[in-house]
Amino acid sequence: MSRLSFAAPPSLGAAYLRALIDRRPRRLPPGSGASALDAELGGVKAQPANVAAYRAVCGLPDDGRLPLTYPHIMAGGLHMHMLLHPAFPVKVLGLVHLANDIELLRPLPQDATLAFACRLQTGRSKPRGDEFQLVTEGLCQGELAWRETMRFLAPAPRDGRRSPRESLELPEAMAEWSVPADTGRGYARVSGDWNPIHLAGFLARPFGFPAAIAHGMWSLASCLAHLATRSPGAGARLEVRFLKPLLLPGEVRLHVTPPEDSGASTFWLVSARDAAPHLKGSWYPGPD
Repeated sequence: MSRLSFAAPPSLGAAYLRALIDRRPRRLPPGSGASALDAELGGVKAQPANVAAYRAVCGLPDDGRLPLTYPHIMAGGLHMHMLLHPAFPVKVLGLVHLANDIELLRPLPQDATLAFACRLQTGRSKPRGDEFQLVTEGLCQGELAWRETMRFLAPAPRDGRRSPRESLELPEAMAEWSVPADTGRGYARVSGDWNPIHLAGFLARPFGFPAAIAHGMWSLASCLAHLATRSPGAGARLEVRFLKPLLLPGEVRLHVTPPEDSGASTFWLVSARDAAPHLKGSWYPGPD
């Protein structure tokens, strides 16, 4: 098992330049076994100006706390350097973000300093491709405060057939909004995620997209802006499965079920044109 350690956040810009010339295969080599890569990053302080810019891009209100999805941004450089490490067996560009689960164990102040510990596990092969899991834990003042589990896919070549889309019985729409063409570039400026598929159509087309697509984590944060009617408390959970890319520009609707007895709700972000689902998730704001 390999281990990385950083005292300061590694550069995301340099990492994306390396990713562009990455010569690793797109799929796991035959016979590859499971492997793991651990990494840690010492104290990273949230910068109020960047947090404010992030809120503006995602439509999140200022509640005086660190947004639930923001530690993902703080750990972005660490994530990229793990995915570029020789112990990780496939190309970064071309990976598909399948799912993201976030748990808040204690509320975080807006200027929180977090240390991160990550584990990247490789190697579940399925007919649709090879799956990988990246778990990130954020510690504040030495105590576990935030946890994220991401799942990625190195997709297998498509055979040209598409499964028929199941009809959805959606609850009432909570909100509808437009997603401008420059959304990917705006989110990249605050997140450091300069993956070319999000920036412009001509950059996305070599990866099989007819236009630039919105960052999945932008879409999730934009949903959270409507879901979180109060500041999330200890025990808050946000879980999402990314289903279909959101082409830019676009129009979307957010559909949300009434809270269950537990306080959790299910939500869908769908195309306002044909109700094609971009993501499905669940939201629990924590106890009152």
